[in-house]
Amino acid sequence: MGSIKSGTSDLATNLFSHPSVVPPFAKEVFDTDPEVWREHYPTVTEMRRVRRQTGNARTGYFTPALTFLDLPGRYRAAVPDAKVVLVLRDPVSRAYSQYKWELLVGGPEAAVAPAFASYAAFVEDSVPWSGGLRIGRVSRVLINESW
Repeated sequence: MGSIKSGTSDLATNLFSHPSVVPPFAKEVFDTDPEVWREHYPTVTEMRRVRRQTGNARTGYFTPALTFLDLPGRYRAAVPDAKVVLVLRDPVSRAYSQYKWELLVGGPEAAVAPAFASYAAFVEDSVPWSGGLRIGRVSRVLINESW
C-alpha cells in the first residue's frame, strides 16, 4: 500500500515477475467490500497449480488508495495473517511526480487550469483535498491500533 505515485506500481510489477506470485486480474480494485475483491483473484485451482509448480503460491492486493479508503482494517478482517508492504516516498518528489502525472492525463485543459500554472500553484490548490498531500494521513493509518 502507499500513496499515489509512491512506487506501488513498480513494486507490483517486480512482485508479479516472481514465479510464485499469482497476480490478481486487476492491480487496483477500488471497493471497500472484501467480497467484491474475490472475483479479481486467482481461483483455488490456479493457486494449487502454481504451488505444485513452484512450491509456493501467493497473491496480493496492490493499491495506491491507502489515503482514500478505510482499507487496513478490512484487510485484517479478510486475511488476518496477511503481510502488508507500505511504500513510502519522499513527499516532495511524490507530489512533483503527481503534478506531472496530472498534467499528462489532464491534457491541454489541465495545462491552462490555474491549479497547474506552476508546481507551487498545484501544491497550494491540492493541500485541502488531496489524500496524497494531506499532512499526517499516512501517519494516522500507520498508528491505528485496529490493524
